[in-house]
Amino acid sequence: VGVDENIFGVSDVAQNFFNTGILGAIITTILGSISWQLVASAFPIEFLSNPLVYVLLSWCLFLEATGICAGAWFLAMIQKSVMGFQYDEAYIGTPEERAAKELGDDPDALDKMLHLGTNVVQNAPGGDLSKQYQSLAKQMVNFTNRRSVLLENIKNCREQLKAATTKEEKAVFQNSLDMELRSLEQLNADQKELEDSMHGDAAPEEENA
Repeated sequence: VGVDENIFGVSDVAQNFFNTGILGAIITTILGSISWQLVASAFPIEFLSNPLVYVLLSWCLFLEATGICAGAWFLAMIQKSVMGFQYDEAYIGTPEERAAKELGDDPDALDKMLHLGTNVVQNAPGGDLSKQYQSLAKQMVNFTNRRSVLLENIKNCREQLKAATTKEEKAVFQNSLDMELRSLEQLNADQKELEDSMHGDAAPEEENA
């Protein structure tokens, strides 16, 4: 096909297929894009710790900062106008509306979808929504239970500290005691913040009433 001989001596049909450029596009997509995405998805920490990846990422961010890729936003605006896309709230409601209708996020959804990919998600989006809209009484019970556990741990640490005989043992139990005391202080601060926020939300409602 053409002036020169077919590459590797293949038939004209195969050469015509090569000339389409499809094989080059497939190889470029696999080696230059998908394979790296799979590696980054399965091993994100190791991938980003690679110095070469850091250099390439910095270069990509530089190109993005130049605005050379900003045309994609213009095309996205056109697509949004043509297709009529809207934010998620237009279809499923705001978090407050979903909570009022008892349509909050499934707290077990993360465990159910772990088999769908290689990513290890720390918290599903909106995962604390059910806790955020719990009644104040339930949250107070939770604080009480956590405080009871911390107080018991503090008591045990003090007993172990008193019974310790070596400097190393005393240092370990003193460190544990300090950590439990800091946790108790943080718990008290969280409870106070919650109570203040609940009272702050209730005040406008009383004024409106």
